[in-house]
Order: sequence, then C-alpha cells, then structure tokens
Amino acid sequence: MKATVTNKGVVIPKNLLEGIKEVEIQREKDRIIIIPISKDNLILQLGKDIIKKIAGIVEHGHLAEDIEEELYGKV
Repeated sequence: MKATVTNKGVVIPKNLLEGIKEVEIQREKDRIIIIPISKDNLILQLGKDIIKKIAGIVEHGHLAEDIEEELYGKV
C-alpha cells in the first residue's frame, strides 16, 4: 500500500488499525515502524509491576537486600 506524505504527515487507513488504541512509532534507518501498544501487553505490565514494587520498597524504608526478595522471592 502507498500513502502520500502531506505537510501534516501520513494517514493510516483505520481498517489497518482495527482494535488498536495506541501505537509506538519508531524510525530505523530507511524504515518507519508502527508497533501497536496494548494495555494488556504482558511484558509492559511486568515492567510496570516491578517499578511499582521497587517504589513501594523504597517508600517503606526497606533495605536494598529486600528488593531481590520482593522481586524474585526468597532464595
């Protein structure tokens, strides 16, 4: 499919974005990549959960050693 680039950018047909509410746009050399972002994306959610855990540990004054236990369980 071809699309014309205007002074405002490019329009992507809605049928190509069915069910997608947000995308990440990346430029790599001579390609532009559009990646759908899903709120249900497990990898992204895991990252957010880890950040929340670390923030909670710091906020409650736990020692740094407790971070590993909190994230990975008791060893």
